[in-house]
Amino acid sequence: MDIAYFNGAFIPRDEIRISPDDRGFLFAEGIYEVVRWYQGFFFDMDGHVARMKRSLRETLILWPEEDKFPVIARELVKLNHLDNSQALVYLQVTRGAASRTHAFPSPPVSPTVYAFAREFVPENAGREAGVALTVKEDIRWARCDIKSIALLPNTLAFQDSVSNGFFECAFVRDGSITECSHSNIFFVQKGILFTHPESESILSGITRKNIIRLARREGIPVKEEAIALKKLSKVQEIFRSRSEGPQERLGGCDTAECPLPVDGRSTERRCAEARFRLVPGPPGGRERELTARARVLGTGAQGRVTAQRDLRLPAGRGHQPHRHRRGDSKGRRPGRAHRSPYGQDRGAQPRDRAA
Repeated sequence: MDIAYFNGAFIPRDEIRISPDDRGFLFAEGIYEVVRWYQGFFFDMDGHVARMKRSLRETLILWPEEDKFPVIARELVKLNHLDNSQALVYLQVTRGAASRTHAFPSPPVSPTVYAFAREFVPENAGREAGVALTVKEDIRWARCDIKSIALLPNTLAFQDSVSNGFFECAFVRDGSITECSHSNIFFVQKGILFTHPESESILSGITRKNIIRLARREGIPVKEEAIALKKLSKVQEIFRSRSEGPQERLGGCDTAECPLPVDGRSTERRCAEARFRLVPGPPGGRERELTARARVLGTGAQGRVTAQRDLRLPAGRGHQPHRHRRGDSKGRRPGRAHRSPYGQDRGAQPRDRAA
C-alpha cells in the first residue's frame, strides 16, 4: 500500500480526496518539485528547497510549513520502504480550494499540499549512442523560471515528439535554443560547454546547476550563453540534464542545422562529449560523497578516450550567483536582469541530513 502526504497527514494514497474546486484543478494554479533519492541521501535537497520557496513566492502561494519539505520527503521514503532503493519524491502545492473566480480567495484559504514517493530506476540500456530530439517553436508562457504545474505546452510538444519517433523536444525562442520539454540542454563546441543562461526563458535546473559547478571545478570552460538554431552546425555534441534521470547524449535531431545524425553515429567527423554521471561514493566516514566523473571523449572512428578525471564533492561547497544583463556582444539572450533565481547558489549537497 502506497503512503502519500496530504495536507499535514501521511495516509494511504488511494484515500486522498481533492476538492473539485481546488485552484490547481481549475486554474493549474500551483507549483511542484521533484527530488532524487540515492539509496541513503537526497541529491542537493537544499537546492530543491530553495527553488520550491522561490516558486511559491513568485506565484503568491503561502505554505507556512514549507521548511518541512525535507522531513516530509524523508518520511515518505521510510514509510514506502524505499531506503535502499533509488526513488523520486514529488511535491505539489496549490493555492487551495475555493469557489471559482479569477480573483484569489478572500480571505485566503489553506493551500493543498500533496506529496508521494516512488521507486525509480533510470533506463540506460540502448541509449549509449545517444537519443534523437526534435526542435519546436517555444510556445510556453513568459515565466518558465517558475516550476509551475501548468505544463500543457510541454506535454503537447513532448507527446508530438514521441509520436514521431523522437525522445525529446528542444524549444526555440527568438531563434535561440532555450531548453527541452522537461530537461535542460547543453552543447559542446571546441571544448567549451554552453548552456542557456538563467532567465525567465528557462527553468534553472538543479542538475544543470551542479553540472556547471562540476565542469568549472574540473577546468572545463563553461559559457552560459544561448546557442542559435542556425549555428548548430558548429556544435560537436549535445546532451540534456534533469533530476529524474541520467545525463543523456542527444545523438541527432530533425533539423538541417544539426550536424549530428539521428541514429547517433558519426564516423566521418570528430565530436566531443561531455557527460557527467553522478554515483554514490565509497562507504565509510561521516559523510557519503558523490563521485562525479567528467569524461571528454573523441568519438571519431576510434572512439578513443582523450581525457578522464574523477573528483570528490565535499559537503557545502558552492559558488556565488551572478547577474545576467540584457543581450550583449556575447550573444546572451535578452531578458529582465535579475539575480540567480535561488539567491546563494549553494551547489551540490552530497547528503541530506533530514531525520
